[in-house]
Amino acid sequence: MTLPESIPGWFQISNKDDFMFQLTEADDNQVILVYFGQPNCIACDMVKDFMSKLPVRYPNAYMFQVPFGSPVTKDSMWANDVAIYPFVKVFKNFSKVQNCMGYVTGSGTTMIEDLVKRYYELIRITNL
Repeated sequence: MTLPESIPGWFQISNKDDFMFQLTEADDNQVILVYFGQPNCIACDMVKDFMSKLPVRYPNAYMFQVPFGSPVTKDSMWANDVAIYPFVKVFKNFSKVQNCMGYVTGSGTTMIEDLVKRYYELIRITNL
């Protein structure tokens, strides 16, 4: 499912099985960002350029977008709490800890950046 709000550089996930596969099969040190947006959302439009630059700034992170209206938001407990757009979730080492490390709602790009940096920096330090 490709919708107009698709962000360049982000992979789209539109079913629960793909979503869970990406979470459980990621490397222990891999940071996974999941973005939820909505068409005709002013705040989503405000962060779109920022979000499209994240894959370049954080090349070792996996970045996925769940299209608006996707069954993932109903079928997966890790995505069904999304009620405000845009919504960004960060996961790390999901196969062991089984939780979301943090999330940001709204167009606060600084908050998104801080959350990504926090867990991405841990990867860089671990791999030195």
